[in-house]
Amino acid sequence: QQDSAPCHVSKISMQGLTENCYDVVKKDLWPPKSPDLNLLDYFVWGYVERHTNRHPHSTKASLMDSIKEVFGNMDNEIVRRACGRFRGRIDAVIDANDDYIE
Repeated sequence: QQDSAPCHVSKISMQGLTENCYDVVKKDLWPPKSPDLNLLDYFVWGYVERHTNRHPHSTKASLMDSIKEVFGNMDNEIVRRACGRFRGRIDAVIDANDDYIE
């Protein structure tokens, strides 16, 4: 995914993607600022927030430990299911004329 974020489309990032990835979607073919098509935005951050907010954190260290624990215990099947929704999300964005779907 290349959503035009500078760090995603830098020469070094693009070179790394080209050398290491089978199929790279170029930045001009991907809608800019598209959280509905970004797994981190439509799944991961909400999942992490729900799980880390189950109890209050009185220190930054406690919060960081909780975040690390959530990432470390994230079930692969849950991630697979979230990735499996991707094609439907693309279709929904197209149907919404490239507008937000959520």
